Amino acid sequence: MYLLQVFKGKGCIRCSLFLLDNENKELVANVFDKAGDLSEIRIPMTMGVVGRVATTRTMMNVRDVQR
Repeated sequence: MYLLQVFKGKGCIRCSLFLLDNENKELVANVFDKAGDLSEIRIPMTMGVVGRVATTRTMMNVRDVQR
């Protein structure tokens, strides 16, 4: 559970792992809600913070991605 170690080690409130769907050029994450239901998020590789991280291949620590 590498992601869990990073999450705890950095003192994060939330942490997401997106995987590249190279065929569709989308970043994909599986998300669980409070009830334990699973849903999938798909974001174009050119969109938002996660897209920038994917295209530049650099890490980012963003305090508030809503801004």
